[in-house]
Amino acid sequence: MRLHSLSALRLTTSAAVLGLIFMAQSVEAGCGDFNADGNVTATDALGVLTVAVGSSSCDLVRCDVDGGGTVSATDALLVLSGAVGQPITYACPSVAISSINELPRATGPVSGGATSAAFVAGLTDGAQSGINLKTLSDTTFDASSSMAACEVSNLARQAFNSAAEADRILCYVQSSFAALSEPEIDIYDGELHTFALDFGTPPEGSDPEDFGGPSRVRMRLARNESGTIVDFEMFMCGDGVGDEIETGYVSQSIDGPDFSMMSVNVGGDADGIWSDRITVSGGLNDAGQFVGSKLVDVVHGYDGQFGGGYGEFSLVQRADEFSLDGFDSGWQSNGSSQDVYSRRLHAAVELLDANASEAPYDLSLLAVGHGAAKVQSNGEDSWGIWDHLSTEGWNGDTAQPDDEAAGELLDDVVNAELIAIGDPTSIGFDGALAYDCNDAIEATVPIDQALLDEQCAALDMGWDWVNCWNIIQPDPGQ
Repeated sequence: MRLHSLSALRLTTSAAVLGLIFMAQSVEAGCGDFNADGNVTATDALGVLTVAVGSSSCDLVRCDVDGGGTVSATDALLVLSGAVGQPITYACPSVAISSINELPRATGPVSGGATSAAFVAGLTDGAQSGINLKTLSDTTFDASSSMAACEVSNLARQAFNSAAEADRILCYVQSSFAALSEPEIDIYDGELHTFALDFGTPPEGSDPEDFGGPSRVRMRLARNESGTIVDFEMFMCGDGVGDEIETGYVSQSIDGPDFSMMSVNVGGDADGIWSDRITVSGGLNDAGQFVGSKLVDVVHGYDGQFGGGYGEFSLVQRADEFSLDGFDSGWQSNGSSQDVYSRRLHAAVELLDANASEAPYDLSLLAVGHGAAKVQSNGEDSWGIWDHLSTEGWNGDTAQPDDEAAGELLDDVVNAELIAIGDPTSIGFDGALAYDCNDAIEATVPIDQALLDEQCAALDMGWDWVNCWNIIQPDPGQ
């Protein structure tokens, strides 16, 4: 399994795999945000005061506003001052992450947050099992299933998988570099260090295309005065494209409770070239886990001899729900003609997470519950011109249309304004992301791919795409 060329598997199979939509607001639970709802108000000041008098609790990274090491009435007063517009300086401590093994995962769960409870209250009743995103396949749906549930499940899995691309790279790095046997190399000194990666010989009978990873990586880890990691970045070269060509970049930044992550990947083969850029942002708690909400933005494109397209989408995830917005547009060759399509979507969905708090996080335990979506699809193919707009609620346990199960969520999506389809975004390695792959190698790191694939398997949901329109034929009169 390659470190960064996993996207090619989903993009070369069908133009329909090419994505979705969004321009979301900031959702970070930052310094002073007691209730982790993404805003600092007088309510947060009151909450910090209850912590100061011992009647409630809050993470220091959000509520120790003056950085004094405890939550006091002074912190509450500072939050109130900021909430009413007075200029103040926030000084919450950073999340105490000192080792590469402790770096947050983009796909990590989200806890707490005031808005999630309100969301679930909008449902008639919650789903029990939901539509599992790992096992999603053509057999999940039939002709009577909800088209909206099928489309949203496809795109939700793509969003989680896109965030997991950076996590898989990080998982490989954590497993390979945590016990680096070169004591003279201090990977935490804030300087860039270059390593060659040795994946060995592919096992007999294995597919060479699915074996190996970058030929070299250049990475930097920076700690602050207290020993807390505040920045991580890594450049990647090779992986079947060429040893001297940059193919991937990933970075993390932690500023107090605020977390941001970016991953850029570019690759290709004889059939075409793909690229994607994934950014993740959110607020962390003292343990380095997301709290309140998390934003995942994905921009991607594919240009091949049999099809191409591009898209943008965003997923805002909370403890037990997510919203999804985006667009995609593309083309696909069909003999002597060319099919074109575009799609826009807004969805509000219950998220079922069966992970236990004490166990390693496993993406295969995520499922789509009840929800509602507004979807507009149009295009032209050999059958003619089509334009389909629908708003539909569904039952997450049966995948059937069910406006009653969706509850108030259906009212929300009916009034949603779908984002306009924009122009393609150029994705590449410019400025600070550029690396010429020609500097001196300081050490060679042997990679046990079989072991790493096993250790990082929980971060892979699979890229199979369900062809909703072939399975669920809408009424042509709609």
